Amino acid sequence: MKIELDQRLSPFKTQGPDDQPLYGRVLAHLIEIIESDFAHDERFFTERDLIAKFGVSQPTIRRAMQELVDRGLLRRHVGRGSFVQKFKPTRLVGVIAPQCHSMILIQQINAVADLCRQFDCNLRVHHIQKGESVRDMARSLKANPHDERMLLIGHTVENAWTLFDELEHRGFKTVCSSPYISGYPGSNVSIDTNVGVYIALNHLVNLGHERIAFIINEPVDLISIRVRLEALRKEVADRGLEHCTFIDCHTPLWANSFDAAFAAMDKIMALKPMPTAVVPLSGIGAWAVLRYAGKYALRLPDLFSVFAFDDIPGAENLYPALSAISVEREAQSFAMLDLLWSDHAKPRQITLSPQLIIRESTVPVPQNESTPPRAAQTNRRRVSQ
Repeated sequence: MKIELDQRLSPFKTQGPDDQPLYGRVLAHLIEIIESDFAHDERFFTERDLIAKFGVSQPTIRRAMQELVDRGLLRRHVGRGSFVQKFKPTRLVGVIAPQCHSMILIQQINAVADLCRQFDCNLRVHHIQKGESVRDMARSLKANPHDERMLLIGHTVENAWTLFDELEHRGFKTVCSSPYISGYPGSNVSIDTNVGVYIALNHLVNLGHERIAFIINEPVDLISIRVRLEALRKEVADRGLEHCTFIDCHTPLWANSFDAAFAAMDKIMALKPMPTAVVPLSGIGAWAVLRYAGKYALRLPDLFSVFAFDDIPGAENLYPALSAISVEREAQSFAMLDLLWSDHAKPRQITLSPQLIIRESTVPVPQNESTPPRAAQTNRRRVSQ
């Protein structure tokens, strides 16, 4: 409990017997007071209080106070004062993300959590509920911008801008994780979507695939999905792949993208001629395709190849093991935390390149690919009935 300043704290008007400098004696006395009379994170005396009661100059008090800060015994907040620190200060990382069951979102938050444990940071996740106003959520956020910095993950373009505006107004430092948003005023860590799309299509085309069915199973309002879809359409057009098909599931925000991809497979199986490769816009969609194939005993990858745009943990254990675009989530999370706690005043943009992981689910197009295996023809009839 804080004590009242009185004459017990002074005088410091004469030199001590050991000729210790005046600021040193003031410092020693302040340390004694902190240890005996203050609790952790309690507001400390102001410079004006100490000058008045100690009867010493401002430079002496200021030097002693700065020494307390340097030793980690005080923490200063501009406009709020100085606060006693008796425990090791920890960095608090906040994550603002929609409350949904996205495997990629969960994977990214888990990667951030792992790094926070490694670097002695505390992590707090602030979820946005379905139907909740993003602006109202940001304004009512019970967090201190002096103690907590925010990562924005898994948002639409509109929501990312809204969160940045509201949080910046409250004094929070933020870093957004999304494909690059033109004109976005804050710091951002993105995965190079164009590179990912290029190496994915390059892989499939080199295997002879030209009839590729893309399943738009994720909400196109999400930044990552919108940018990925735009890059896909452009790459398909640039390569002259006239026989590709885009099947739009019209998946709304908060809906189940696994179910959307699973339901879209009925349309895939009805296509004539059959596509030689099926590529949903998310990794969980690729899992749904394999689930569909298992339910109807479709032989994959004999009937068609399957490719995943997100390498979800466990994809290597499926049958067939999924070929995918892989992102080093640890490197992505490290870049986000590095930006979040850097001293750079100006916003920065960091772009990371994905990698291609080739597994069992993508194979060359067979020479007789126009004639599906008998088992596949039987199952197609079953699906259409």
